[in-house]
Amino acid sequence: MAREYVWLVCTETGDRNYRTSKEIRGTERLRLKTYCKKLRRHTWHEESRRSESGAARCPLPASSRATRIVGSRVEHSAPCEATPGR
Repeated sequence: MAREYVWLVCTETGDRNYRTSKEIRGTERLRLKTYCKKLRRHTWHEESRRSESGAARCPLPASSRATRIVGSRVEHSAPCEATPGR
């Protein structure tokens, strides 16, 4: 049985709060009502697949970017011009 890891993203805040494994074949996208740490209440969380490598999105070398880990997200101090929306 093949499984993959997926992130559960809060529909209200957009934070990735949980990571879980899921069967690949024959399943629908997960949607669970779980606890959101930011809002301090239960909210709907939907499945989101994380990219294989976060560094692949930004062509800048890692040494020239300042990173900060906030909860389950990694924020870059310098926006990347090659990626729209950043």
